[in-house]
Amino acid sequence: MSKQRHIDKRREKPPATASLAQHVPGILLAATVALLVATPLIPSEAAVPEGTHSTIGMLWCLLLGCWSAAAAVQLVPPLRLDWTMIAGLVLIGLHSLSAIIMGSTGGGRPALNTVWVWVSYGIGAFLLRQLITSAVQTRAVVAVMIALALCLSTHAVYQYFVSQPSFQADYKADPEKFLKEADYSTDKQSVERKHLEDRLFSREPVSTFSLTNSLAGFLAPWLIIAAGIGLGAITKGGNSRTLAAIACAVLIMSGCLLLTKSRTAMLAAGFGGLLLLLYGRPDGFKVGWKIPAVAVGLLVLIGLGVVVAGGLDAQVLSEAPKTLLYRFQYWRSTAAMISDHPLQGVGPGRFQAFFARYKLPEASETVADPHNFLLEVWATAGSPALIALLAMLAAFAFELARRSSRIAEPAEGATAPKVNRVSDQHPGFVLGGASVGMLLGIALAIMTEHIVLGYHNGGVVIGLVLLGLPIAAAFLWGVWHWIWEGELSPSPLVIGMIVLGVNLLVAGATSFPGVAQTAWILMPLALGLKESVSRLAIPRWSSFVAAGLSAVLAAACYFTSYSPIIYSSLPMSAAEMIPFQSSDQLAGQYSAAAAADPWSAEPWERLAELRLAAWLRNGFAGDLEDFKKAADEYARREAPSTRAAENRARWYLQMHVRSQEPADLEQAIEAARLAADRSPASARIHAELAAVWKLADDDSAAQMEAEEALRLDKLNPHGEFKLKNHHLPRYQWDEAEQTVVTIARSETTEQTMLELRKGLRPKP
Repeated sequence: MSKQRHIDKRREKPPATASLAQHVPGILLAATVALLVATPLIPSEAAVPEGTHSTIGMLWCLLLGCWSAAAAVQLVPPLRLDWTMIAGLVLIGLHSLSAIIMGSTGGGRPALNTVWVWVSYGIGAFLLRQLITSAVQTRAVVAVMIALALCLSTHAVYQYFVSQPSFQADYKADPEKFLKEADYSTDKQSVERKHLEDRLFSREPVSTFSLTNSLAGFLAPWLIIAAGIGLGAITKGGNSRTLAAIACAVLIMSGCLLLTKSRTAMLAAGFGGLLLLLYGRPDGFKVGWKIPAVAVGLLVLIGLGVVVAGGLDAQVLSEAPKTLLYRFQYWRSTAAMISDHPLQGVGPGRFQAFFARYKLPEASETVADPHNFLLEVWATAGSPALIALLAMLAAFAFELARRSSRIAEPAEGATAPKVNRVSDQHPGFVLGGASVGMLLGIALAIMTEHIVLGYHNGGVVIGLVLLGLPIAAAFLWGVWHWIWEGELSPSPLVIGMIVLGVNLLVAGATSFPGVAQTAWILMPLALGLKESVSRLAIPRWSSFVAAGLSAVLAAACYFTSYSPIIYSSLPMSAAEMIPFQSSDQLAGQYSAAAAADPWSAEPWERLAELRLAAWLRNGFAGDLEDFKKAADEYARREAPSTRAAENRARWYLQMHVRSQEPADLEQAIEAARLAADRSPASARIHAELAAVWKLADDDSAAQMEAEEALRLDKLNPHGEFKLKNHHLPRYQWDEAEQTVVTIARSETTEQTMLELRKGLRPKP
């Protein structure tokens, strides 16, 4: 009898291939989690201008293709599609369409980079919706993301006390070297340099981000979700090890959030905490006094500790009205932009280039987004995209409400079905994917060579790897019992989304992958806790259609994002890093980069400057012809921006100094006028145009522009933009060097404008 049993068991054992096929969903989920974890480790602020997330975007497309192939041969669960997902796909489609159409008129590279950032959001949310089939997996993903937030918080605290002061000391020792490596202006009066130094010498930590507000925006929702899990565990009498791990995570993340001094994120987190007390508990509105009292007491202690460490001061509160005033200025300008481009917007990735045209004279800076996610989508992708975004949020809320009202509660004493500990639903797949994602994210961040505090002076090695990772691992060990046996309702996830939404309403950053990705994680997780009642029936042949579309999408990503950015960065890096190259060798590097990425303006800009410098030295007609071609190609690709027009005006002014040809001066005047048209509220740009008109002996035009420059200067209260703090450049021929040199005028720009307004020639 026992022998027969042994034979039967042996017959029932699945073959090795069947066992591997059984784990395909788990492997795909692990890969999904790896990309989710890697994303915040790469500087998000450079994703649009520099394409730092192009490799992540390519990997998302390939992963979607793998899932489609597995779905076609029925190795993964059937396709799930609901109204939230449909609205999200429509949103991403409209967003991408606007980028393609508007980006064809200039600014194509940032527009395409934005497209693939948003496509990555959609693929990530789609795969989570398809691959997560148990509450255990949902809890594992949530635990991993909280652990990641804890890891970055630890890194940020290390930055604040150790690596950041060290980095600042290194910068002070040789600022010019740093600025050249980072491709920033070395001019001490440069506004660009001032803004960079303001960030570098601020005490707020940034972790793996470039801006402290981005770090705060990432931390706030996961902090509230962790607090919600802890609140639920306390209510249910949870495991003591789990409670200790969550309590430590909440304390560290709260302290880090306070160190960022992000008023918006702290306000959003406070609002989320209130929602947790009201709606995050099983007993609904009944809020006892013990939990709030303990929470407030701990926050007071954390706040006192941060104040003692110098992380909080009175300026955090005193500057709040000024910050809100700046936001209103941004929103007024954005409203005017929307009014002029209501249908398709100005194009994703092109907001900053167009914002200069609508910027108020009293505004502080030319921002990259309007600091409001609804206005950002409306202004960049148009009204249809905004409607799709609102429809997606409405569908998400409606499906959650229908599910909560129609699905019966489990009977008293009933327990959730146990997950087979050797199946594809084992949380080990999620944790393994998270480990791979950490390595991948750090490697890609270092490869981008994007200069941020977190990746210098050992910050990434000590703060992130040696300190952050062990603490994150200890947290996962602490909540392991909760992952297997605990409970997670949609409430903390939804409240986390609300916290993120409140922050994005004032901080923006929809195209910062490390920040905005959180929303696209929480929606499918909340919907997947219990199957949505509005799930749509999908025929099997749709899997083959999805496989075909995935192949097309991957090819499009490769040829428009991954390949151009990778293969253009190689010659650009070679041009900067290989010493003692001739002008022709450098020109070859820039030409190769331009050929590799037909949408990028940077290689043409470098090539134009190189050929102009060569022509100024030797006067060869070939160099002049090459310069004009490169300048025209650069202007065409960078069409919306003020900077492109300013560069062209500067180039032709230098040419005029050498050639004394009226045609060159006319080109400089045309470019300077275009710059003023693109930045009508800039006193400095109008002052530069006035000086060009004076050079052309048009006193009337010079007087008008000088008057406008002085008028705008009075309206702007910010010292770094005041004309009295700047000097206009003067171009003159250097006989010894046989080239054109740029020197600053002895008088301030304000003095020059006052003289021009009188119709007098400025003093030499």
